[in-house]
Amino acid sequence: DAPASMRLGGVGTTAAGRSYDLEVTALSPYVQDNNNNFLNSGNFGSINLQGPRQGSSQDAQTFLELEYCLVDAETDERLTISQFAFSLFDFDQQPAYAQGGGEASGRECLYIGGFDDYAVSETTELTSADDLNGRTKFCSSVTGVGGDNPTDPNNLEQQQLDRSISFIFRDTSCFQLTYTVDCCMSSGRNFLFAGDSVVLPVCDNPPPSAPQIGRAHV
Repeated sequence: DAPASMRLGGVGTTAAGRSYDLEVTALSPYVQDNNNNFLNSGNFGSINLQGPRQGSSQDAQTFLELEYCLVDAETDERLTISQFAFSLFDFDQQPAYAQGGGEASGRECLYIGGFDDYAVSETTELTSADDLNGRTKFCSSVTGVGGDNPTDPNNLEQQQLDRSISFIFRDTSCFQLTYTVDCCMSSGRNFLFAGDSVVLPVCDNPPPSAPQIGRAHV
């Protein structure tokens, strides 16, 4: 069977004026709790990952390895883009020991590498650590609820900004990352992503290839 994948159309335009898409492909078995791939009127792409079920050990964890690639909208060829931003939002977790989990019940983590730079707020809630595989691990640290989710990547309240991160990639066509969810829950967690965002504002004259994942492009 072909790996699970989704494609977001028209996320950017090259300096030569060619439109390109973002293709997301699962590199590991994928178990989702729902199929909400787009949230908040298309302002965000979303990957839903089922969490470890109640009754699992407190150190249980589900994970999903993904590859994000920029591809020509017409030819499907992978494109190397001089510079682009990739942002993620709403890293939070459940209350401690909720649903049989541990102190970091339902914690969301991201493992990612290959980026040139990244930005978080000065009061970020995300923790970070180096991974043995040369990547960086970023995790939630504070409890959240559905009512505090962002609705626009370019209009974030302080708490939403503190739960977000933005990466800059240069001369890149594809990058890989891993999402993880800690025990335990009866549902799953949504990992929200977009391109440019208020987390890392673009300069006054951004390169024409800077991608946008937003309402007009999904």
